[in-house]
Amino acid sequence: MNKKKSLIAINRFGYGPANQQKLILITRKGYKNWVLSELKSGEFYKTANTEEVYRTMPQGSLLKVKKDPSKSKKTIKAERAAKRNQRNAQSRKIFRRAQLDVHSNAVSNTSSVRSRAVNFWLNHFSVSTKNMMTRSLAGAFVKESISPHVAGNFSKMLISAVTHSAMLHYLDNHRSIGPNSKMGRRRKKDLNENLAREVLELHTLGVGNYSQKDIIELANILTGWTSNYATNGKSIFNERAHEPGDFIVLGKTYSGKYPKQQLLSVLKDLARHPKTAEHLSKKLSQHYLGGFTNAQHVNSLSQSYLRSGGDLYEMYKTLINFSEVWELPVVRYRQPDEWMYAMARSIPNFTDFQWINGKLKMLGKAPFQAPSPAGWPDKDESWRNPEILFRQKVIVQEMAARFVKQYEIKQVIDDVLGGEVDDHLKQALSLTNNKKEQFALIFLSPSILYR
Repeated sequence: MNKKKSLIAINRFGYGPANQQKLILITRKGYKNWVLSELKSGEFYKTANTEEVYRTMPQGSLLKVKKDPSKSKKTIKAERAAKRNQRNAQSRKIFRRAQLDVHSNAVSNTSSVRSRAVNFWLNHFSVSTKNMMTRSLAGAFVKESISPHVAGNFSKMLISAVTHSAMLHYLDNHRSIGPNSKMGRRRKKDLNENLAREVLELHTLGVGNYSQKDIIELANILTGWTSNYATNGKSIFNERAHEPGDFIVLGKTYSGKYPKQQLLSVLKDLARHPKTAEHLSKKLSQHYLGGFTNAQHVNSLSQSYLRSGGDLYEMYKTLINFSEVWELPVVRYRQPDEWMYAMARSIPNFTDFQWINGKLKMLGKAPFQAPSPAGWPDKDESWRNPEILFRQKVIVQEMAARFVKQYEIKQVIDDVLGGEVDDHLKQALSLTNNKKEQFALIFLSPSILYR
């Protein structure tokens, strides 16, 4: 019984693999205690030193070309284009590193439970490669705004994510200038509502729990929060661009006496709101339980969140005590990245993260390339279809060709499935002696495709 629950712990909350050594560790520690300890004390997100990233940010000065009367307009234009290409190349290099860091943390991190949590919350605060600044700072965003807070207080994650340069640029807040601010009067610029709308709809309250007036008021509060190449990509509050005055969000007035504090105060209040608790509870329960989520689950998670003042660790503690978590053999279809990471983690010392990135592009789920600010869909029907399954078959055959020589099939079964083989897989394996085919059958079996 404990072995089965240990298998559930490592696959439902992490990426696996369920090798015998890991199962013994989980059983000794207790499957619930193991999940919580991995979440709380697991290895933190590893990436390039973020200060180094900021130092190597593509500089706006790269586009400046000194005026030279001896040069023709055509020559100057060509030089500017060359510098622009140089800046774009620098940005793409930083971004590729950020993508590979996502994979390396999912595959090489000793705590796949914490890695799963990081990727869940990264999808909640989704940023995509819409522009050069977001592309350059995507990796720093994960390390600075998401990873430190996955077992902490939601308000801290919310404030850090919303005010991070990657988010400010992704949702165009760097262009939002208060019409009556010093800069607004001079430049005749106006509000941009994008970030305000997504903070209310996606990050906190959920659809239908705010008005258009709330969006406009929050957009005013958000003016002045920006970054640019002069700040090496780090976010700042520029009071000269901030719309002066008091603003009302959800019926509460936020004084303009301390302009920078306005945003911090409203975000803290949004984090404490019951509708935020409900919205986050639905998403968390859906992620781990899928179609087995019910109103009681959502209510229990919401109450835990509100009682603890938005402590995400307390929500996870409530989640792992739902009986369905441990009684149901499978509850979710693994998304392409989860499936890839489960497979890669079964290969000792796997380090070809560029290969993973290429295959996830093929499967339509490469990091930082979600189709909208809502992130990737977290419903099984979005990923369980014949086209994706066919591509997975091609990928697993390629993986088998690369690594099958290192294994005996019994070792794969022990290391990946914890020695547990259902009757259908057992029969399928008995029909062929080809190791590549057997390897592929295991990684395309329901035991791996589902969690």
